[in-house]
Amino acid sequence: MAFNDRNEYGRIGENLFIKYFYAYAVKMGWEVEIEPYGDMNSSHRIDFIVTIDGVRYLIDVKTKRCRELYADTGIDYPDYLGYNDLSMEEDLDVKIAFVDYHLSTVYWGNLNDLDVYDGKYPKFDYRCGASKGIVYFRTDSFETIGYLTREEIELLKSKENSRW
Repeated sequence: MAFNDRNEYGRIGENLFIKYFYAYAVKMGWEVEIEPYGDMNSSHRIDFIVTIDGVRYLIDVKTKRCRELYADTGIDYPDYLGYNDLSMEEDLDVKIAFVDYHLSTVYWGNLNDLDVYDGKYPKFDYRCGASKGIVYFRTDSFETIGYLTREEIELLKSKENSRW
């Protein structure tokens, strides 16, 4: 998948996240603001700064389905390290959101909460080498914020070229 194709696929996911995030915020009674973090037309570590009832968070949206044979999903190890570094630099928590057509769901979690070892997760897979490894998290450790429509699922499937 070329960079522009990945960029388009990611942008679709980011737009779906915004749609479901606002609906979820209304349901929860939150007062929210969402703003881009950096240049949205180029590669970037974090997508948004979200303010929920006066508390700011860094958000990265992954347009990525969970693994089919495991009840988990993952992020690249270098991204994981980058999120932790950025969290310390900005003094803000990082939330990772997934737009997952396999589960028909948009879900998110605070990296600090996801990072608490439960005996099995987070699971670090270094088969590709430490610089290209993946960190897996249990999908049931995330909070669901919305359910994708059939049309959204089909759009994501038509654009995806996953290694999973």
